Amino acid sequence: MSLDTAINIISLEELKTYFEGSTTGSTTNDEKLNQLINGVSDYFNKYCGRTIKLTEYSPELPDYDGNGTANMYLNNWPISTSGATVYIDESWAFTTDTIATTSDINASTNDGRLHYRGIFPAGYQNIRVYYSGGYSSSQMPHDLKRAAMEMCQFWWNRETKKDRVGVRNEQFEGGSRTFETDMPWSVVKVLEYYKGPRYG
Repeated sequence: MSLDTAINIISLEELKTYFEGSTTGSTTNDEKLNQLINGVSDYFNKYCGRTIKLTEYSPELPDYDGNGTANMYLNNWPISTSGATVYIDESWAFTTDTIATTSDINASTNDGRLHYRGIFPAGYQNIRVYYSGGYSSSQMPHDLKRAAMEMCQFWWNRETKKDRVGVRNEQFEGGSRTFETDMPWSVVKVLEYYKGPRYG
């Protein structure tokens, strides 16, 4: 299996370095490692309710609902510095004359917020947005990459029988407890930050 470069949060070389300390050596497990990266990246996207890696939306569908305020938040932040093209049309035709002028729309790249000089009229799927959002490979946050590598290790250990699938045993003074888990808590804490869209 090849690496899905549309969604991969880490590269094969990064994962091999994490596992083995080097990118050189055997290529025997490369397909399995690519499969792990693809699976973890897809899982992270679903958990966060967004696409983490930089993607061009031409447009992003389904369209957004107008909220009757001057601000709305796009799902897939950060927004590319090229900004966003925003159509506002209650008739859903989305012709060129319904494009909000760039002087009327300010895009806050880091949190995906669009600020409109007027208000986004309340309505059902009356806002259409073209933009590029998410992190490029070179801009992928370190904590997110580390979480992806940790999750790959977690799944690898399950597949190689180093851990019992879905089961964790926790020792504490005076006893222990066994419970099921889908991912390490350290990974959960990182992913909670990257859920989208952001508000406030």
